[in-house]
Amino acid sequence: WTGDLLISGDSVSIVNAAASEFKAKFISDGAVELYYDNTKRFETTSTGVKTLGDVSLRTSSNTQTILYDESDAQLEFIDNIKASFGTGSDLLIHHNGSANVIDAATSNPISFRYGGSEQFFVGNAEFKGGDDKKIKLGTGDDLQLYHSSGDSHITNSDGNLNIVNSTDGW
Repeated sequence: WTGDLLISGDSVSIVNAAASEFKAKFISDGAVELYYDNTKRFETTSTGVKTLGDVSLRTSSNTQTILYDESDAQLEFIDNIKASFGTGSDLLIHHNGSANVIDAATSNPISFRYGGSEQFFVGNAEFKGGDDKKIKLGTGDDLQLYHSSGDSHITNSDGNLNIVNSTDGW
């Protein structure tokens, strides 16, 4: 047997033997829809594709790497799978099985922003914040370190403030 199989119609549907469940629909000048157990799970749209339900991305050996789980509206990256941002993979975020890693793969700093305004950044072996940006430690923010308009402040509101030279010990 050789040749092509052509099926013609304004709308073509593939159904089960009892004609009670859709398996696929092909709509002229419109969508292609794929079904699982008579529930639409995938369709083409005028701008691309749309899936309904969970999405699992897998390797060629069928190992799951990324999962969108509809039940908890969460995108899950399996250990050692990196989310890469920037054309040169400038920023990588991943979990390596024992540590959570944010890696600025270039010399650009990592900026922590709130309301669009930079609060702190990490880069070039430094952790930096501008005027009035506080580092707060302790359950009740008992220890605060900050700089404001020419003055530097270390505020301790509970217990003793000890500055120890590590060679002296306690």
